[in-house]
Amino acid sequence: MALALKVTAVLGQRRQEVAGMRVDELDLVARTWLIPADRMKGNRDHLVPLPDAAMVLIKRAITVTNAGRNSQSDYVFRTTWEDERPLEPNSLSRAMLRVTRALGIRNATVHDLRRTMSTTMTSERLKISHFIRSEVLAHLTSGGGAAVSTAHYDVNLYVSEKRDALARWSRLLMTIVGETDPAMLGDGPAASPPSDTAAMADVLMRRVAEDPALRQALIAELLGRSLG
Repeated sequence: MALALKVTAVLGQRRQEVAGMRVDELDLVARTWLIPADRMKGNRDHLVPLPDAAMVLIKRAITVTNAGRNSQSDYVFRTTWEDERPLEPNSLSRAMLRVTRALGIRNATVHDLRRTMSTTMTSERLKISHFIRSEVLAHLTSGGGAAVSTAHYDVNLYVSEKRDALARWSRLLMTIVGETDPAMLGDGPAASPPSDTAAMADVLMRRVAEDPALRQALIAELLGRSLG
């Protein structure tokens, strides 16, 4: 669960898209994730470049998912039930709710991870264009005649631009949560949870006070440390 939430924070895709991630949608050599149209809100294929942090998390998730199994699962994140099913999107929401309630934080949802990435990308911190931000999020980029031209004539996937945007965002996110080595996100033994929940909450609140605009990014890290 924690790995799925971290992937959501790093890539900014919708919870149902992350929860249903299939192994055959991934090209780990090209470092891309192609979400098919039937799993996208906009009913269009969506190509997501994978920065270092996402690669580490996804590889770790595949390992965890298949631990003790005789055959590899079709899904990167699967349920603990015996039958072959992907993680339910609502499971991510419930996990987020449990942690935010424990920490006394109100009105923080999984979608806030996506919203935080979106806002930060076009801020003075990263200065990524609104157009490329929209391409990363699979949003329609403009209205009127420009939207018609983009939808019907522009077949550019902007892979390089999206890869750069996600790499810059993920590096900033790692800095915010105090983790400079992406490998520490998913490889090796899971981090031990803090023994004092109140102390962990106090640390979070101090960091939020320093940078309120990135509250949800900090929550993502706490989710990982609390849920393993």
